[in-house]
Amino acid sequence: MKVTRSIELKRVEKVRILITGGNGMLGRDLSALLCARREVLGADLPELERARQGNPLRVVDDQIGAPTYTVDLAENLERIVMKGKPGIYHATNHGYCSWFEFAGEILRQAGLCHIPLTAIPTSASDRPALRPRNSRLAHTRLESEGLGLLPPWQDALKRSLDRERQARSEGESL
Repeated sequence: MKVTRSIELKRVEKVRILITGGNGMLGRDLSALLCARREVLGADLPELERARQGNPLRVVDDQIGAPTYTVDLAENLERIVMKGKPGIYHATNHGYCSWFEFAGEILRQAGLCHIPLTAIPTSASDRPALRPRNSRLAHTRLESEGLGLLPPWQDALKRSLDRERQARSEGESL
């Protein structure tokens, strides 16, 4: 599935940005993403909320991808718009993992390692949306044009969780 959106930016009349795949970004308002820099890491970390309630987690281990923090993505998209040549760019946080590994890292960084985490195959999941088994993207164009890679997804997760902790302590909602 491919979605093309046009976004208005300062100093840029119109930019077409192509987003592919079912990675949690589809359906999000990209103008809000670039202008307001919404704080989302890939999907909205539902595993964390279930774990905080003490529920054991069952997460697929046969789908891999690159969790991506939209703050990092927005900054990278801004660089692409301002300095990049026309064309298609793939931008995700550096590295990849399975959804199971992602959930494990969420639990580790959130201090919830005591929550049971079970790996399951996609066929045993009850997710309504089909997901690709491999949604990794190559960052070749970013590298060749010197536009910089996004930080590792583990670092992005830490910053996302830190932001969420700060907002919780201040009584804000994200």
